[in-house]
Amino acid sequence: MTIDPSAIDEVLEEATASGAATYVLSVPEPADRAAFFDAVRTTFPLDPPLIGSRSWDALSDSLWEGLRTLDAPRVVIVWRDAEIMSKTHPDDYQTAVAVLEDITATLADAKAAIGSTKIVTVYINQPSAPESE
Repeated sequence: MTIDPSAIDEVLEEATASGAATYVLSVPEPADRAAFFDAVRTTFPLDPPLIGSRSWDALSDSLWEGLRTLDAPRVVIVWRDAEIMSKTHPDDYQTAVAVLEDITATLADAKAAIGSTKIVTVYINQPSAPESE
């Protein structure tokens, strides 16, 4: 789900108040694949630990299991600066979004999540288009 930057603080406040585990992902420039992997390593619980930045499947598996084993039944992820990666490394951005979407779907599936389902909501910061004059 995309979110306008002006709504991020409100979303995080509501998520925290509801007891959700909240994570704010920030990918520093150059906002490429390696930077995304590094940001995931420093932001989320991972199981097993994520080594390197070559395998999107390894990132997905590690993040999935790290979130699955949390005590919180709800997880909110906000990717604050996604627009940078979407513009500078669009292929990596699309893959990263696909990983997050897959995690959202499979953690909600009782069979896939081995009975430890989670409601995971991902908010991706995409500024609204400038108004025309």
